[in-house]
Amino acid sequence: MIIFDCDGVLLDSEVIADRILCESLSELINKKENHHEMSDPSFVQQWLVDLCGQTDEEILNQFSELTEVQLPHDFLTQFQSSLFKSLGQEVKSISGIKRLLISLGENWAVASNSSFQRLRVSLKQADLYDLCESRLFSSEQVERPKPAPDLHLHISRKFKIPPPQCLVVEDSPAGVIAALKAGMRVVGFTAGSHITPKHIEMLKQAGATNIVNDVEELTDFINAFEDGLNETKFILPTGQSGLPNSPHYKDQAELYHAGGYRRTMFDLDEINTDENIKHLVLTP
Repeated sequence: MIIFDCDGVLLDSEVIADRILCESLSELINKKENHHEMSDPSFVQQWLVDLCGQTDEEILNQFSELTEVQLPHDFLTQFQSSLFKSLGQEVKSISGIKRLLISLGENWAVASNSSFQRLRVSLKQADLYDLCESRLFSSEQVERPKPAPDLHLHISRKFKIPPPQCLVVEDSPAGVIAALKAGMRVVGFTAGSHITPKHIEMLKQAGATNIVNDVEELTDFINAFEDGLNETKFILPTGQSGLPNSPHYKDQAELYHAGGYRRTMFDLDEINTDENIKHLVLTP
């Protein structure tokens, strides 16, 4: 199972959201005649990098705490209205992502901290909604958003796929942390136009040991992940044979002590065509 974040992974939308939020927050600070550094849109832009992946509500709460500015009661509604309008006119999908989703068949889902309303607006504009509708999940469905693992675990239960068999594709530190807490594999994805060197470093610090820069690299990573799921590996502390006089009595001991494994073959065609496998045929 491949679990994709939406904003910044399927959609190049984070740069639009950051722009609208910067304009709204800077305007609010200037109206208050507050000379806080948050009145500078460029500073707000850098500040938002640290909060990538968090919900609008969380970002606004942190803004109020930092600036000691009380937000108008309708600020969130007005901001989202402006944002949805811009997303509905401007947002595009990440290059190549639709082709990748189609190639995966039924083996994927979307896990986002965004509301269903925002997801519908954005995905329809990017011509991805029909493809994603039946496998779209929002943090509105669970108690806690990312970086909590709730949403990823919800998807795991929904599709009856164990967490270790899930690979999460994320562009935010919050999403990376959520995936790891859920016991899933995760890969950092940096194809969005909002990505900066600082952003990439934050993904690594959050635990993304693998980073891919575009859909082509992501496709290769997904293929390798799925190939790994189709392999069973094991090791015997001694060897293949339990007979002390057999040359195979200790043939795995060295590999065992090195912490290695041997691949187990279950595909009959592969077994029959492998020149290294000797066949014993029993007849009555």
